[in-house]
Amino acid sequence: MEKPLDRASSQAEPDRPENSSPSLRASRHRVRDAVFACILCVMLCGPAVMLVAERVFDLQLPSWLTAEDAAFLSGTSNEIDLAGNASLDGFAAGSFQTSFDDAVGKCVPMKGTALMTTSAWQRGAIEASNALFRWPCFLTNYDSWIVAVPSEGRLLELPPSWSQETMDNMGRVAEALSTLSERHPNVQVKAYLAPDSQNASGVPTAGLLSNPLTYEQLREAFLAHADADLWVDGQVTHEEFLQKWYKSDHHWNVLGAFQAYQRIATSLGLEGELLQDRGTVTVEGPSFYGSLARRGLDDDCGDRVLDLAFDDFPTFSVQIDGTPADARELVEGPSSAVEWADNRHANRYSEYFHGDYGQITITNEESASENELVLVADSYSNCMERFLAAHYRTTYVIDLRHSSVVIDEFLDEHPEVTDVVYLMRRTNFLRKTSIVASE
Repeated sequence: MEKPLDRASSQAEPDRPENSSPSLRASRHRVRDAVFACILCVMLCGPAVMLVAERVFDLQLPSWLTAEDAAFLSGTSNEIDLAGNASLDGFAAGSFQTSFDDAVGKCVPMKGTALMTTSAWQRGAIEASNALFRWPCFLTNYDSWIVAVPSEGRLLELPPSWSQETMDNMGRVAEALSTLSERHPNVQVKAYLAPDSQNASGVPTAGLLSNPLTYEQLREAFLAHADADLWVDGQVTHEEFLQKWYKSDHHWNVLGAFQAYQRIATSLGLEGELLQDRGTVTVEGPSFYGSLARRGLDDDCGDRVLDLAFDDFPTFSVQIDGTPADARELVEGPSSAVEWADNRHANRYSEYFHGDYGQITITNEESASENELVLVADSYSNCMERFLAAHYRTTYVIDLRHSSVVIDEFLDEHPEVTDVVYLMRRTNFLRKTSIVASE
């Protein structure tokens, strides 16, 4: 008699798939292994293929396919230089290996896309966990000091903590500017500390830290060592910050710059001659994903570059580091054809206005005054120096990050200078170069 198990086996036999034989399964595995091996080879050989394509055949590949986007995101150069460390000493010290690793990293295909995608995944996890805490802002990724503020659609920098060293440094800056003012009694000296996303009024990050450094603390430290006449207050309300600073960049936009110009010009006695704009102009061009977006690897919020229109504005002649330059190097102008870089993360702020130089000399032949201005500044002045320059025959814009000029000696060499303005954000205002160049 047939057993039930035998009967079940005989009945199931016709339903067995024909392709389930061992030889077919082995063939399928070989195909899978071959595909995986090909993908692995492409990944491993990608840097070499990219290097040959770009350096040997000079192929113009899209930036997203190369490591160019990653260079913009990290703020580093995409150039490769192994020759400087290609020696026995370099190999023994490990510098050649480090340079080689860096060179390979700069040839990884789609590196920028990988960085942005990984950051987005991490940000999603952080945002999901924030549902329990309901903080007004959260880090853009696990290794970031940039935070996203969903309710405001912007990015912010976490402020540093208060420290006595910072207070002492601010006091030394104040003493240096006081000394400069005393040495040149016929020159007005002013200090304008530009606020930013770390210390503007009402930024939500301040409530999440135990002892954040505030604008008011910096002001008090300065005024404890200098006369109030030297200080031009730059603090803004939270509403002004939201309107007059970029959402994805650490700079103010032209509205914040113009507000600073009005305050500085008024402190210099020019309140009766203030420029009158006729409205804001949105510059045609690609969206601006600034330094906060690059450093935070978060391009969810973008900006547009803004400018102001005027009915009558002086025509300047410009020198950059002693070399005559086109006035468009100072600012492109709303109606000009700007040559935007073909990269999503390019610095649109410097492309439209200008980059950082050691010294820019702006001459205003239309000025009825013979007075001259020295503007000691960082990149915050790039979009506003022309406003101040409209009131002077000559304006010298000096960036102490790129210049070894000693301001005291510069004033001795330029007796027509009547005003000196220090305009920087905190990080540059407290740099030792700012102090030394003023003593």
